Amino acid sequence: MLNKRNELVKWAATKVGRPFIWGKTDCTTITLEGIEQYYGLKLPVENTWVSLKEALRAYKKYGKPPEVLQEAGLQIIQKNFEQTGDVFCWQGHGYWLIGMVINGHVLVADEGRMAELKKISAFAEKYVVFGRRHNGG
Repeated sequence: MLNKRNELVKWAATKVGRPFIWGKTDCTTITLEGIEQYYGLKLPVENTWVSLKEALRAYKKYGKPPEVLQEAGLQIIQKNFEQTGDVFCWQGHGYWLIGMVINGHVLVADEGRMAELKKISAFAEKYVVFGRRHNGG
């Protein structure tokens, strides 16, 4: 598991600083890639949106991020027990911001900004995290 985490950290470093583009480097697209890399899960979500309006329509088609993650077999992780590889979900401003947890930060991409690692604490308590735990680790 440590090797997978190290690989994910290296992968995340290649995403930081990339400009936000709907359907290419938005938070969902990057997170779907991270989930596939870390968990080997290809979620049934086609990221063909090119605007916020289209991305919001995807919620109706596929479900909201927490629903999709639970259907994929990921479990809610207790706050303050997040670890690299978990999937972070925060709802605000009328949409969901999701990202991969990387060493106490979240890899996020928000419209008008570059992809960045943002401290989990910056989101206060208004978030939920999903992941898998095997043998307590």
